[in-house]
Amino acid sequence: MKTTCPTKNQRGNMMLIVLFVIALIAVIVFFVARQQSAKMVTALPTLPPVSDRTNPIPTSGYALSVGDVNPGNSLVVDLVELSQSASVVVVLDSANPQTIGKSTLLAAGSHNSVTIALSPAIKDGDVVIVKLMDANGKTIVNASNLPVQVKKNVGKLMTHYSNEY
Repeated sequence: MKTTCPTKNQRGNMMLIVLFVIALIAVIVFFVARQQSAKMVTALPTLPPVSDRTNPIPTSGYALSVGDVNPGNSLVVDLVELSQSASVVVVLDSANPQTIGKSTLLAAGSHNSVTIALSPAIKDGDVVIVKLMDANGKTIVNASNLPVQVKKNVGKLMTHYSNEY
């Protein structure tokens, strides 16, 4: 009498064939994924020239450095470097930007800790733009024709209570 059930030897051969097919599929998937990742690595763009980057190194002879800005009636600019006379102006960045402070006309050169009186006072959560203006009231730009300015958040948007922890 003939049976349709595979013998032990045939079952072993079938198992080897299935394992071989699975291993072959795994190898194919591995090499395809490896080629795709190699294509992604070689497709990375190169960096643009320094002059086209968002924050290029200043080359115009003008520079501003502003540390933390705290709420209050004044703002301290840590360092101002000028190749010509200019004023430091503080603008409240909002839907209707307004000038809220301006230094005296500073001579060409380097100035440390320039304090600017503000009216109205800035409060926690405000955003200010500190920029340079020439004697005629025009915004000073750098060699890339971008304004010499710094945008800063005022204070800390989130504070903790002493008993919170």
